[in-house]
Amino acid sequence: MAAERRGNAYVVMPLDRVTDSGGMTMSEFTNNDATIKVEEGKDTDSNGSKTDVGRYLEVFGAELVGTGVLLCIGCASCIAGDDDKPITDFHSALTFGFTVSTIICIFGHISAAHLNPAVTVAFYVLGHINVPMMLVYFIAQIMGAIMGVGVLVLLTPEGWIKSDMCVTQPHDNLTGYQAAGIEFVATMALIFLVCGLSDPRCAARQDSVPLKFAALLIALSLAVGKYTGASLNPVRSLGPAIWTGNWNQHWVYWVSPLSAGIVTPLFYTTCFLRGGQS
Repeated sequence: MAAERRGNAYVVMPLDRVTDSGGMTMSEFTNNDATIKVEEGKDTDSNGSKTDVGRYLEVFGAELVGTGVLLCIGCASCIAGDDDKPITDFHSALTFGFTVSTIICIFGHISAAHLNPAVTVAFYVLGHINVPMMLVYFIAQIMGAIMGVGVLVLLTPEGWIKSDMCVTQPHDNLTGYQAAGIEFVATMALIFLVCGLSDPRCAARQDSVPLKFAALLIALSLAVGKYTGASLNPVRSLGPAIWTGNWNQHWVYWVSPLSAGIVTPLFYTTCFLRGGQS
């Protein structure tokens, strides 16, 4: 049971402390504060654990591929095809939600499958990663998003690519500030889930983590998709914007999610964690 729980605890693992021999739950981590010592020119320490360089490469690869797969599959659901039938919010919500849950199953034990700079910022605020690791996440996620949409464009017939393919933009009746508020609140809900699963008191409730994220993302997409496209993720909006050249109110999809990634964990740790300990 203990080994199985460690394998599933991919959301609560402080990644700068995870070795290549397996993960640990947050409660196990707080009782075993051993760190990995880095020897220059080597990618493992004397105990065979991954050093900083090895961890950076693992995380970079997992986030690059994971984010690329998310954008490629997710944005494919936004393409109508020959019959040009309208794409419903339900269609895209299911695709993005279940794609995220599957990627968590694949890469969760390697990088915690952030796939989203807002989640990465939250992990930093919670104290689970340091600045260099945060930058590794950011670079991998940005590159992955651009590459993922690029692969989709390359494999899709030219006539199917529209000027607003998979682009998130506010409804015409919304002001930029209204859209920013909606994205902020929706991303807060996502980050609250991250904070809750990172809470030491939740260490024994990790078995259905992928489905929890799928359910929340589907619900949020259905709720706010008609307002802003339900991005909740800067790079999810960046990839399509780069390939279509559509930058309408693009600032909303960076300012709001990243702000929520900072504010939400601060609120959670202040109000809900005993003694402010993460």
